[in-house]
Amino acid sequence: MKSRAQGENSDWWVPIPSKHIRCEVGRPCCAGQILMTKRELLSFLAVKTGVNDLFGYMQKFAEQRLTILAYHRVMDVDVNNYPFDLSLISATPEDFEWQLKHIKKRFTPIRFEDIINFIDQGTPLPNRPIIISFDDGFDDNYHTVFPIAKRLDVPFSVFLSTDYIGSDDTFWFEKLAYLFARSPFESIEVGSEIKYRLSESLEDRRRSYGELVEKIKYFPQAERSLLLMGLFSRYAEVFESMPSEHKMLSSPITWEHVKEMAEWGVEFGGHGASHNILTTMSESGLRSELAGSKQALEKELGHFIDLFSYPNGLAEDYCNATEAALHEEGYKTAVSYVPGSTEFKELDTERYKLKRIHVDNDVSRDVFSIMLNFPGRVI
Repeated sequence: MKSRAQGENSDWWVPIPSKHIRCEVGRPCCAGQILMTKRELLSFLAVKTGVNDLFGYMQKFAEQRLTILAYHRVMDVDVNNYPFDLSLISATPEDFEWQLKHIKKRFTPIRFEDIINFIDQGTPLPNRPIIISFDDGFDDNYHTVFPIAKRLDVPFSVFLSTDYIGSDDTFWFEKLAYLFARSPFESIEVGSEIKYRLSESLEDRRRSYGELVEKIKYFPQAERSLLLMGLFSRYAEVFESMPSEHKMLSSPITWEHVKEMAEWGVEFGGHGASHNILTTMSESGLRSELAGSKQALEKELGHFIDLFSYPNGLAEDYCNATEAALHEEGYKTAVSYVPGSTEFKELDTERYKLKRIHVDNDVSRDVFSIMLNFPGRVI
């Protein structure tokens, strides 16, 4: 489950003559022109004029900062027919490989253990460090991400919701997305007060799904679980008739693959046991969520787990109490989904709320390049 930051620069379009730019994001062309969002235009101009390269060079002499990238999934899909949450797809395999090559030219990929060693022991960090991280734990992290990263020798980290590992069932939000995308019914009733009428348009159905997720994700954990249990039971036939090719599109990773990745050097951390927003849980539920995730990973991998990623990860999804609970359970650092980067001098005080730059499926190569140099400004 992913929440976009508010205020993205995508609310107006600028026509650019198509002879000057290759259409990387599939924007509709008209009369020889390509429509670009505001951030795409600014990024395009910064890259083509050399401003981006100049700023990147200057960064080598500026105050050092840690950049962490947040991904979810890397897949090639038919966007017009994909039946799950399209926003969770961060990049195509082709673009992901380009991104890693771009990163290697300009940054030094590191692991979270390097950050912990810097904070706790003063071990120096390299110039322009960057961490590539993934949330949730889908099987494309093994089948697609792992081979590319291994071939390019780029370390990366994965935060797992452990209840789902090796399961035949997918994450609750993916299951909800599928219900809206593929339901043959005219409407979907959620409890006694929420009802959505379903049109033939997949885009409209996706919009309704997004609205429902925003409504229920902050329900108290027990209340939301009960609501979803009733909903999925009421429309069970939608899932019972799911073809195998659809099921394969949203499969969680297996423990066998997690262990293979760990042997190569992939870092793993907790993302909660059941992917619940921590601030919606009771104190006992919170402790169980944190401890359960950690214990499952440590049992399977045979080593200490001290990394955590907040489910949903916005500023309201963690607090002093959750940070204290993480510390008491033995976690040494945690990442949010708040956009930005962190100065070296702030790493100690920010160790349980490190910012990350989101990589989304509508990020062109120009935008990707410039947002690494201007974290927090072009997101």
